[in-house]
Amino acid sequence: MPFYDEESNHWLNLGSTGSIRANPRDLLGDNKGLPVAASNVAPLVRAGSSFQVPNLINTRAFFTRDGTELYTLCLNYANGPFSLGAQYDGQFFDNAYVGGLPNPNGSLPANVKPVGNLYFDGYSIEMLCFLTKGDYRGINKMDPMYSQVIPVKNFSFGHGKGEQGSGAWEIGTKFDFVKSQFNVPDEQPRGGYLSSITLGLNWYLNPSALIMTNYVYTTGFFGQNGPDNAAFHSFGSRFQFTF
Repeated sequence: MPFYDEESNHWLNLGSTGSIRANPRDLLGDNKGLPVAASNVAPLVRAGSSFQVPNLINTRAFFTRDGTELYTLCLNYANGPFSLGAQYDGQFFDNAYVGGLPNPNGSLPANVKPVGNLYFDGYSIEMLCFLTKGDYRGINKMDPMYSQVIPVKNFSFGHGKGEQGSGAWEIGTKFDFVKSQFNVPDEQPRGGYLSSITLGLNWYLNPSALIMTNYVYTTGFFGQNGPDNAAFHSFGSRFQFTF
């Protein structure tokens, strides 16, 4: 953290992480036992479990013996009631193929095609601001993450003196972009691009109860596998209670 002023809630946090992972073995497809990878992107508003929500982007299976390289860069900033967050994620897949992998002697089996070194990435940036006086979004310095929001006045509609409160109200906007597409020789491109704009309203009734509402406008480009300019609107609301 380059700077941190607890009294004015003025701070900046920078972070990064990365990993190199072996890809899991294909257990269901026609290339059982080969290291397989795929990139799937679901919509931001999901009305169900992961298996109930269709993916907006699905590159389908591709294969590489070189594993997956992942890295993330992030920035979070706050000044009083205002906060900003940004994140960039990247994925490398070296020496990738579709349809399987080369034979031990280097020859290609039928239907196996090289697609080279693949790179998928995406980023997001969000801005939030509390409307209620004195409320703010803090940070946990020991394990950098947003700390619990504690409203100055919990929501209450009592009639006695000092018993009424509105809770903490926060508005926000966010932009997301993801690029997860590659070309296959003599085939249509796989995957696609997505961008989303979110408008949100958060209502913290007390330190343990939160109501979130989001409107999301999503546009996409899916190569030759779908509409060139697909777009849709979505609205979601969630009640969260923490113990």
